[in-house]
Amino acid sequence: MRYFIALYIFTIYLFAYNSMTVDESGEYIIIDEENQIEFEEMNSLIRYIDLEEAKEEAKVEHKFILVKIESSNCPTCNKLNTLLDTNENIKNMVNGYTKAVKLNNDYDHIPPKLEYIGTPTLFLFDSSGKKMLMKLQGSEAIDDIEESLELFIYDNS
Repeated sequence: MRYFIALYIFTIYLFAYNSMTVDESGEYIIIDEENQIEFEEMNSLIRYIDLEEAKEEAKVEHKFILVKIESSNCPTCNKLNTLLDTNENIKNMVNGYTKAVKLNNDYDHIPPKLEYIGTPTLFLFDSSGKKMLMKLQGSEAIDDIEESLELFIYDNS
């Protein structure tokens, strides 16, 4: 009985002063408040930044530049966003190997170099931002993104 009481008190202590969560392997881990922010950032959605910032950081960090052009009220864009937000492999590739930029053609300035017909359109550039490595448009952006990113990112890293 003492064992169960001690275990109960210890469990209350853990939840009172720390957070408990499950890591990628399915194990429970304890995270204090300082590390909670880092854990949430690692497992968050794709981190988008400004295009100019992406160009600067990509050069320094030797990462690719991924530019996504979307529009408001676009069902295919919504499907792509859902895929990008839920597919762990894609999120890991994008957050780990690229500097991602999201542009909305309804209110953002789209550089003339980014020629596109419709939305969504994805571009992958080298770290200099000068050489286009990949362009996916419309439903092909949804169907082929994971395979295309693996091909270009892992083969060119």
